[in-house]
This record gives sequence, structure tokens and C-alpha cells, in this order.
Amino acid sequence: VAAMRGMMEGVGRQTHSFCLTEAEADEGFRKMAENMQNGDCTIEEFDASVSKIDAQMTCNTEQGAASVKLTGTGTAESSEMTMDMSQTSEMIPGGEMQMVMKVTNRRTGECEAGADG
Repeated sequence: VAAMRGMMEGVGRQTHSFCLTEAEADEGFRKMAENMQNGDCTIEEFDASVSKIDAQMTCNTEQGAASVKLTGTGTAESSEMTMDMSQTSEMIPGGEMQMVMKVTNRRTGECEAGADG
């Protein structure tokens, strides 16, 4: 367990840039939650508006069952999301893993011509 914790703590802050088209932005939080699914996931609860999200997903992956809670807020210029995940599997030392991840997005300008979303 300590080795796994040390590995995850070493990941640290990461920065990525991507182009989000107006059409993709209009799809909102639900599309983002659907795109996050790696495996066979079911959205159990989903409450979202233009400015907030509160969702619960259950996923069955090759590594075992996972429960994912998403909470966050957003505006046209930025968003902040917290993902709280717990997973059980015989492949995980101790049989269980919990992880909390915070994602912050901010608008940096217009997409470059020809950039894909």
C-alpha cells in the first residue's frame, strides 16, 4: 500500500492544453462525464446545471468495480472538478484503493485555426 501511495503522490501537478469547440462546450458536464468512462459504467445520479455538477457513477473495469463521485462548479471562463474514486479488486494490494483528484480548467483564448476539439 505504501508503494502505491508513494507512486501516486509522485505524479504531482500536470498541465495540459486542448481546444474545446463551442459545440463541445454546449454539450456540458454530462458529455464530459460520459467521456471519462473507461470501462462499463453506469451513471447512477446526475444533477448538473450550467454552473455545477453533482454525479455518481459505478464502473466495472478489468481491474475491478469502481465507484466515482464527481462534484464541481464552472463558468464560461473556468471550472473546478473533484473526482472521488474508490475501487475494489484482488489486483490491488489490500483489495481496495481510494483516490481523490482535483481538476481545474481555465479558458486561455480562442482555438487556433484548424485545431480539433
